[in-house]
Amino acid sequence: MQLTLNMPNPLSARQALFLSIDGQPFTTSRAVAERFGKRHTEVLRSVQKHLTESPDPKFSQRNFASAEYLDKQGKPRLEYRLSHDAFALLAMSFTGSEALAWKIAFLQAFNALEADLQARATRFALALDQVRPTLRPVVEGTEVGLSRTAIASPLGKSASSISCHRRTARRLGLLPAKPLSVEEASEISRHLRTFGPHSPVTHQLAIDGFPATQSLAGQTPTGPSHQPGQTGPAHGQHPSVAQERHTPSASLQPIPGFQE
Repeated sequence: MQLTLNMPNPLSARQALFLSIDGQPFTTSRAVAERFGKRHTEVLRSVQKHLTESPDPKFSQRNFASAEYLDKQGKPRLEYRLSHDAFALLAMSFTGSEALAWKIAFLQAFNALEADLQARATRFALALDQVRPTLRPVVEGTEVGLSRTAIASPLGKSASSISCHRRTARRLGLLPAKPLSVEEASEISRHLRTFGPHSPVTHQLAIDGFPATQSLAGQTPTGPSHQPGQTGPAHGQHPSVAQERHTPSASLQPIPGFQE
């Protein structure tokens, strides 16, 4: 039996959208059932039919996420979290002029929310450019394969500062992570030996992306002089670097930056 259909309006559609932990908008099968005047069990059957018949299981896994909610008796019940694409696909089976109006209202709400999130991300990116103006050219230069020296020269920076900015970029997800090289490990070791773990300089290095001493433990340098199975320091590597790899220090912790 068809339930009473709520009249579509942008506010009601927007109130049916939520944000996941990683900031992606979604709606739920219950919210769709309520707005489209359907029983939740009917919407669940439509979702499960799609999951069964979908020719692309990866698409379904990315866009239809099973979840639980508590009913009025406090019992856990099944629902699905639907991405923008999942909603659009599910709503194709809903017919009628009122259903069409709700489709439009939902799609407009998704588009508006995604535009707001993109604008917010752009504002954060512009703010980061102002706080760390060197970060963007370092990332762009690294992505096209420029050396540290080639990046540093037009910026008036040293090659070691480019390594520092690269680590910051990796920590912020702007560059893919990679193991420490012998050169980077030696550089960190030199700063720690020179300034110590409690100095303002070391504190700034932590902010700028220098890993904590304990993050060096167990990592294998990627320099060409290190041979598999070698237990001592690599050729040309300062002995204190190898020692610090196995001597964790809780006094120097990486300090998260620019996280919401």
